[in-house]
Amino acid sequence: MVEGHAGVPPGGEQVVRLELESSLLGRHSSNTALLEPDTAAALQSASRESGRRARFKLQRFTGDGLAITRGRPAEGEEKLPEARWSKRSFEFRQFAPVERDAAPVSDSVALFWVLATAPLERPGDAWRLRLVSDGRLLGVTVKAVSKVQRTLDFDERRGAVKRHVEATIRALELTIDAAPVDPADAGGDLEFLGMKGSVRIVLDPERRVPLEVSGRVPGAGTVIVRLHGVTLRE
Repeated sequence: MVEGHAGVPPGGEQVVRLELESSLLGRHSSNTALLEPDTAAALQSASRESGRRARFKLQRFTGDGLAITRGRPAEGEEKLPEARWSKRSFEFRQFAPVERDAAPVSDSVALFWVLATAPLERPGDAWRLRLVSDGRLLGVTVKAVSKVQRTLDFDERRGAVKRHVEATIRALELTIDAAPVDPADAGGDLEFLGMKGSVRIVLDPERRVPLEVSGRVPGAGTVIVRLHGVTLRE
């Protein structure tokens, strides 16, 4: 940690560990985050990319900012374990002071936890938090905007039972919008699943999993990701 900047301690006996893997346009990435279960506030997060752009980023959240460690292999180190990569950097991003009752600070991976647990049930419901994206602190609003009809067509696993789901339901359409917390820190967009800017999600209100995620991917235009399989807790 950074001298004078204590890491955010867990608020209880348990924390949530979120893991996310994605492959998009030939780029494979994995992300993990440790979160407070009630607020989705982040304690720490890590992201890794493999392939030609192999690299990692570790983030430790503090009461007033973010400690960031980055690493990537030098030429000839591509096949070495991550711990032996020689190109490393460290920085501390300090956040401007905010009101005591401000929304919690988290990582963009936490949006999946918000979708699963936040009281977003009908048009007009909203949930607010602050997310770190590319080192910038953004104020993010997840808002339910409408009910839409969708046809389910995916594999579902619950424990040892696996079945194919086919049905028509009334799903919940949500938008995710972001703006810099500090107006002087403008210029950054929210990044989520490789998408930048505003994101639209169609949520299964019973399973609380995204059926569709759509947004703008730089260099590719608007992309829609659809659910093909889900594993649920028993």
